[in-house]
Amino acid sequence: MSERHLTENQIKYIEHMSRVIARMEEHGAKESTLKFLIYNLGVYAFRGVHRAGPAVDDQHPGLTQPRKIYSPILGRYIDERKIREVEAQAIAENRIALAA
Repeated sequence: MSERHLTENQIKYIEHMSRVIARMEEHGAKESTLKFLIYNLGVYAFRGVHRAGPAVDDQHPGLTQPRKIYSPILGRYIDERKIREVEAQAIAENRIALAA
């Protein structure tokens, strides 16, 4: 069985966000906001350990769920199931715009 670990940058991000959330709590942030941030940080850590990437649907973050992949062509994250068709469409639209 292979070992799975977080990268150094992921660990730094988790530690930083933990400090931010603690400061927000000290300054009286709403409990619902704190719960939301803590939940998302846990999802980030869980999927990071398993190298799963960000989940498409934050409410269903299991490892069997599809992930978001960064598209340098579009400059944003796209559902991995749709990335090829969305990028192909963007390239085709750019070709049409350049030809005009």
